[in-house]
Amino acid sequence: MEQFNDIWKISREFEKVLDRKFGAQGKGLHSKLSSVQRELPKELVLRIRKIADIRNKTMHERDIEFSDFKAFKQEAKKAYLALRSYSSAPNATPDIKKKDGIIHAYMAEKKYGFIHGDDGQSYFFHYRDLLNCLSDNSLEGHPVHFEAILTQKGYRAKNCTVLAKETVNTYRMPDDFLFSKSNKFKSWEIIDAGAWEVHGSSQESPDSAKQLLKDHARRIGANAARNLNYYKTTGTEGNYRFTIHNFKAQAVRVGRRDRAAHAQPDDFPAINVLAQTLLKEHKAHRRKKRAIKLSVFFAGIALLLPSLLNGYLFILPVILILASVFIPMPKLDWLNELSEQGNHSLNPDLGWNAPSSILSSDTDTTVHPGQSRAVSHLTSHRVTDPISNMTDFHLGTQGILTGSPTNVQGYMLHQAFED
Repeated sequence: MEQFNDIWKISREFEKVLDRKFGAQGKGLHSKLSSVQRELPKELVLRIRKIADIRNKTMHERDIEFSDFKAFKQEAKKAYLALRSYSSAPNATPDIKKKDGIIHAYMAEKKYGFIHGDDGQSYFFHYRDLLNCLSDNSLEGHPVHFEAILTQKGYRAKNCTVLAKETVNTYRMPDDFLFSKSNKFKSWEIIDAGAWEVHGSSQESPDSAKQLLKDHARRIGANAARNLNYYKTTGTEGNYRFTIHNFKAQAVRVGRRDRAAHAQPDDFPAINVLAQTLLKEHKAHRRKKRAIKLSVFFAGIALLLPSLLNGYLFILPVILILASVFIPMPKLDWLNELSEQGNHSLNPDLGWNAPSSILSSDTDTTVHPGQSRAVSHLTSHRVTDPISNMTDFHLGTQGILTGSPTNVQGYMLHQAFED
């Protein structure tokens, strides 16, 4: 056992020299030596190979005993000194260059990661290469100053100094829209967490619904969506029932710190500002449509006043139906403002707090006694967006009236000018 411990320590000393002086890669003395053997004399490589063979033999045969262990230690010492001496020679010094970059990926369980250099190269590094070690879970996104070495397996970063994130305030944006089912993105930093939830719904396919969500999110300046959730609802059209595919997620803007980039967070309008602006434009458009409806309604009453005076009151609902069909009210039901609690979202088009359970599943929404107005079931309807003029299927609600019908005509009038 004593011989085994000595052999293991000798092998580790060789591995340390190969790592620090030559940038060796791999696991074990044989593997590390193979990665840098072209930089060493052939005779020295053979001597180290013998030591590695003995080390492996003792690993698999713990009860082995060397008759002349003292001679082995002397030979190992000579080889070790030769390796150290050769590694300090001028012609053996690897080409080391000072570089800057950003840690864009780190696998905590494997203790290694990759640095995106300002020169565009990707550099491998190990946790032991960090001069100032931080928590494994907080390395990604940090700027780093390091020594770049070209090895047999590619570029390697050594002697890394991790800097504070605030030292780099320019960002590179993703080339495509990003989705995440969790509240964060791997290798990307959230620079604007808007307080808005966007929806995408389509009866065609989940991909179509997801594409709609992406298009909606981009309209308020987002380039990513987190907490992505897929759910299905059932739509009806006459006696026909069909499945509606839905996605909902929080719209955010993400970026990656990069010295070579030029974009800064202040260069982009805030998601909340864009969403509020869109809502104001939408409400103004609704007011305009409502005014037109009122004008048509009262003009119809004026034209048909003689008939109404003669008792033809059935004309009144006809006017309401015509006004609703030919002058539809625009809706913005794909955009919801997230509440502070996070489990409800305020639909600005309906003006009520919709629990997430109603919006995310085919739950039974039976009306209970005592409710004057409730959501009886989720339906699909075609919605024309007032700004993009895009028509698609979206979720809507059907309002119902319970209790005594004391003001049914007033309720119909209210619904006509709201819908």
